[in-house]
Amino acid sequence: MKTPALLTLPLALLLGACAPSVTGGSAQTPSSLDVDDPVNIRPGESLYVAHTYPAPYFGIDNARMGEFVPVNFDDSDSLGRVRNVSKDIVWFENVTTDAPAGWTVSLNRTVAEREMIKTETVGSTTKVNFYNRLKLVYKVAVPADAPVGPQAIKVVVTDRAGVKKTLPLLLNVVK
Repeated sequence: MKTPALLTLPLALLLGACAPSVTGGSAQTPSSLDVDDPVNIRPGESLYVAHTYPAPYFGIDNARMGEFVPVNFDDSDSLGRVRNVSKDIVWFENVTTDAPAGWTVSLNRTVAEREMIKTETVGSTTKVNFYNRLKLVYKVAVPADAPVGPQAIKVVVTDRAGVKKTLPLLLNVVK
């Protein structure tokens, strides 16, 4: 049996929309790696990389985190577990790097996240335990003539209070 061409094209477009996006291809789908893991990148390539840090590392306590991303106790799954919350925030005023000439490393977005690890409801009271984190999403671009091999880059972020933190970004240029 032949499938009509008019049906084939919409079906192909619909299924193509279900395909996963390329990890690292956008700020919304960055490659998420541990800080100690190198990011593999090819000469001439650019990609997005996310590193996640505990919020207290940047001096953000529980109360301050609650201003950014309050827990929504009314948003829970079918088992009554309160859902994770996240929100893009502006926390860093200035970002500098010691990247080699021709390389570009920029902070694309900062996301405040609260990951719920336990929800407990007794009567009308709900308690949650959660992790407070900041996810920093970098855009990294390497020139076409970048030498193959490891490259450690220091990223210095300055928050709105003027406090500086030096963060490692480990790259590995591969062919």
